[in-house]
Amino acid sequence: MANTIIHGTCFRCGRMKNLRWNHTLDRGECRACRARRSQQDTCTGCGKQRRVNARTGDGGAVCVTCYARTRTANDACDECGSIGPLATRAGGKGDGSRNLCPRCYRNPRRTCGICGRLKRVALKATGAAPDVCPTCYQAPVTDCSVCGQQALGRRTTNHGRPRCFACQAAQQIDAALTSPDGTIRHELKPVRDALTELHQPRSLLTNWHNLSSLHLLTDIAQGQVDLSHDALDARPQVFSVTYLRAMLVAARALPPRDENAARLRRHAAEAVTDITDPELRGVLSRYARWHIVGRAKTDRHGHLTAHVAARCRSDIDTAHAFLDYLTGLGHDLDDCPQTCVDAWLTTSRSARLSFVRWLKRGGYLPQARLPDPVAQKDPSHDIDPESQLVLTRRLLYDPDSASVEDRAAACLILLYAQPAAKIAASPPMTSSSATATPTSPSAPNPCCSSRPWTP
Repeated sequence: MANTIIHGTCFRCGRMKNLRWNHTLDRGECRACRARRSQQDTCTGCGKQRRVNARTGDGGAVCVTCYARTRTANDACDECGSIGPLATRAGGKGDGSRNLCPRCYRNPRRTCGICGRLKRVALKATGAAPDVCPTCYQAPVTDCSVCGQQALGRRTTNHGRPRCFACQAAQQIDAALTSPDGTIRHELKPVRDALTELHQPRSLLTNWHNLSSLHLLTDIAQGQVDLSHDALDARPQVFSVTYLRAMLVAARALPPRDENAARLRRHAAEAVTDITDPELRGVLSRYARWHIVGRAKTDRHGHLTAHVAARCRSDIDTAHAFLDYLTGLGHDLDDCPQTCVDAWLTTSRSARLSFVRWLKRGGYLPQARLPDPVAQKDPSHDIDPESQLVLTRRLLYDPDSASVEDRAAACLILLYAQPAAKIAASPPMTSSSATATPTSPSAPNPCCSSRPWTP
């Protein structure tokens, strides 16, 4: 009698799996046990001791791999026209409408009997089970035998009993964080709690072997790597190390520190490693350590902001590029001619002039002369209060001193210190307000400013 696939307990291994039920023997066994007890013989194709899938005309055994490789068919695929083994035949148990080869055959799309969605069928319906889509087939909703909750998981991962993904992830996390003495370090227990409380434990299980941060965390738990910032600094600063450091700091396994400052100091130390000349290496080291890193401005919490750290790294890289520029031209800091400095300052003068000025203050570049510093514009000025009052009265009462708009704008500047850009952006004055002339400057409009006017 034909075999039927059902879900139950294998009478050989005792695990809950999909069984091939033989109605003649009235018992079911899983695929693994069925394969282990099946007849094995030496394959005439590959010469290996394999399970027999078919036999030749003279009785020779053919394994599954050689049978799929060598078998031929006289029917052509209705989709691509190739002649070969067919995945489904017209009127057969498969598609039922056309002859299709394995390359052209697509699993049918039917309603999943578990989630109700119209998807590709991964497990075809039987007399005792409905069609199952790939999502429900790989991650069915189970009653976990560990925590007792109903969640996505596997049916037979707990010695043949179902277990949810959260319990699976917790078991792997505990195994990874357990030290050789069989316990989890006190510092790593908050990390363990944070990992086990993930909202998508299945993602952690799927990427477990590809996450470098978890491998490094396992080495820390095993005692192969010290639990310190110095041990993490000694490794390449890739995303996995940065992420693990942030997680350890958030779990209070590591003390917090100013990461921007630490990265800046590390960048300053790495910038001088590829300079072979000892004198140039010392110059760049002093400039980066004392002039850039030592003078970097911090915020009110004493930490470097990301913008300040990026600007400091750019200054260090600019100084390094200038030394490489001199080395490429065959000059050093003592015989650098004026033409080299001028060519260097041709582009991006504001960014490159800082290091050159620092060199001049240190006694280097004796043959070069720097351009005179540009005087900075200072908007602050002093004005005599009496002169300001005289000018204000003239603008208020002398209609010939300027236009009405200019007189109003000048009064706002003189009396209330309003910025000129703000006055220019204000809406235009109406005709009624433009023709009005105040009778006394002693009572300004309180809407213009909260500061009292003092004559």
